Amino acid sequence: METDLSEILLEQIKNSMDVKSYWRLCDELRFVCGDMRAIYGLDEYETLTFEDCQYIEDAFEKLRRQIMELMHCMNPEIRETPVICQAIHYIRKNYAGPVNQKELAANLGVSSAYLSHLFAQKVGVTFSDYLLAVRLRQAKRLLAQGKKKINEVAQETGFENAKYFCKVFKGRTEMTPREYQKKYHGERRG
Repeated sequence: METDLSEILLEQIKNSMDVKSYWRLCDELRFVCGDMRAIYGLDEYETLTFEDCQYIEDAFEKLRRQIMELMHCMNPEIRETPVICQAIHYIRKNYAGPVNQKELAANLGVSSAYLSHLFAQKVGVTFSDYLLAVRLRQAKRLLAQGKKKINEVAQETGFENAKYFCKVFKGRTEMTPREYQKKYHGERRG
């Protein structure tokens, strides 16, 4: 079973801190992300805010996504390959809609085969596996909120239909989306 490190970390933090301390930690990490953007000249990444975060999981997910994206682009192998940084940024912004590798490659001025090769070489996973991981992470966040139906989560995370979403989700997490939702339904922001 593939363990999601961010879920383990979130559980540890939630079990060891009160909600106010957690939000203070999120604010501190937000400033760290701002410093990382300034130091590495990554101005294309938006400033992180939590105004739209009602749940702890929302803030944690926003932080995790930005930190991972910044870390990917700080990696010298990836940093020296702007095409990969741009592709990662595009996927993270557009995962909810149809993301086509050929179209993205054309927009970046490279062939689809070259983008595929670069992705596997520099990121360590295929383009489609990376896209799927981003979609599943977002689906987990939405499921943990417990506000949306499974078909709504599927639609909002770029899956063509709920049946396919359920099959892929169970294959990757060994839980159905409903089981995941019941297990991880989030605690409201205090």
